[in-house]
Amino acid sequence: MSTELERIEDYQGEVDTTQLIPQMGTSYGHHKELKEIVSLLAHWQYRTALNQLDEQIENNTEAVEALLLKGELLGIWECNESAAAVYRTILEQDPENPYALVQLLIQLKILKALESECTACFEQLASVAPELCQKVKEVFNMIEQHASQYNFPPIDGPLDVICVFGYFMNDDGTMPLVLENRLLSVLELVREHPEALVLVSGGAVRNQYSEAVAMKNYLVESGMKEEQIVALEQAKDSVGNVLEFMDYLKTGTYHRICAVTTISHLPRAWMSLKVGLQRAGVNAQLFGYALEETVQPEMQELEERLNYQTVMRLAGLFEKQDIAAFLSAVSLESERLE
Repeated sequence: MSTELERIEDYQGEVDTTQLIPQMGTSYGHHKELKEIVSLLAHWQYRTALNQLDEQIENNTEAVEALLLKGELLGIWECNESAAAVYRTILEQDPENPYALVQLLIQLKILKALESECTACFEQLASVAPELCQKVKEVFNMIEQHASQYNFPPIDGPLDVICVFGYFMNDDGTMPLVLENRLLSVLELVREHPEALVLVSGGAVRNQYSEAVAMKNYLVESGMKEEQIVALEQAKDSVGNVLEFMDYLKTGTYHRICAVTTISHLPRAWMSLKVGLQRAGVNAQLFGYALEETVQPEMQELEERLNYQTVMRLAGLFEKQDIAAFLSAVSLESERLE
């Protein structure tokens, strides 16, 4: 087993992982042979799920579907070389599989693969699903344009909402400095925008302490009004943060929104919220804000790798069911125009 795969482990903690979002593998729950594996993923039993997937693949039971799910698991765990190998295997069997083509492109971008391989993959996707190919290119271009955007235009008017991305709490229940710095940014913004609603997002991920609850308590203790803060407690990562923000923001009318996080995380957070709002149909001006810090090269490299997966997930270009919905919508529009 490669070193890359050794870090995939079963969760041993006490958190009810089924209450956290996003869930993994939800595109495959309707497959009888994969239901148990999807349930294992919901309980974060990743190693056991991977072993069972390998058994199914070896026995050729729902082989392509099992391979797609395995690739998704490996990609989310940042086993990018292994994920790319899985998608290449699928494409050897089914060269026109749009899900494998999109996912392989994501892995190739993360791995900084040769441009010739990316071009060949894009050409194949364009021949299979041209509209999907164009959409993937648009999101990739956005990522490449904003991946190093740490400075945002000044906020030139009143903010309606401040969206605060969480970070896991220390095991003793204390708040890590990285999260406290995000809240100091919030306090700065609220002094300038006292009517802004503050959404804090983050579940109890690595231990029993809810990030959102801790953030709200900190802000209240710092003098903010409790009714001004909404704690969203289900997110397990940046994708989950944006999903929570989207669900809340769809319930009202908000025109000026600011993403708040740590400076190194700001480009990914801003891009993720941007595509999430677009997908949710929320038409708002989006700002970004963080305390000034030096971005360490290793953190910049990590964030640039994570950009492709995170932003593509929120753009609806990662999970099989989302890509299928996109292709279905294209087909229906084509039929309507005929």
